[in-house]
Amino acid sequence: MIALTARSRTEDRDRCLAAGMDGYLVKPIDRNALWSEIERFAPSHRWVDAGVLLAACGGDAMILEALKSAVRVHLPAAVARVEDAFRRGDARELREAAHSLHGMVATVSSSAGSAASAIEDAAADGALEGVPSLLVQLEAVTDSILAGIGGITLEELQMLVERRPPGTGSDGN
Repeated sequence: MIALTARSRTEDRDRCLAAGMDGYLVKPIDRNALWSEIERFAPSHRWVDAGVLLAACGGDAMILEALKSAVRVHLPAAVARVEDAFRRGDARELREAAHSLHGMVATVSSSAGSAASAIEDAAADGALEGVPSLLVQLEAVTDSILAGIGGITLEELQMLVERRPPGTGSDGN
């Protein structure tokens, strides 16, 4: 739990942390600071969509390892392509890059897949003003995926899928 407050005194921070808050941010909230604070406390596998990844590998440990390896190798370049297209203001390339990224990342993370899809839609509509916040979200989720995907085992995926609450997505999002 992260406290979001307009109160910026040291005593206020100490009181929030003493009350059980895990983090503390002062309003107005900076998106980068918020995502950094979330990443400090969220386990890296939280962003991995266990059910989709398990289905993608068909329950086969060798295929899972190949998928994890492909993500570790190709995800950074795919995100960089999206960021570069946005920086250049090239809506057509941004749409194509986001589409490719979505295809890759949707089998790993519904959160990252949603962000990539929203970027693709924005680029297709020529409405790029909302893209910066989506890029911040995408970068945070991508960093978390890259940090956590290497250690995920087939057994862990199966356990995550089996214990998720009914009616929720496999990553809780």
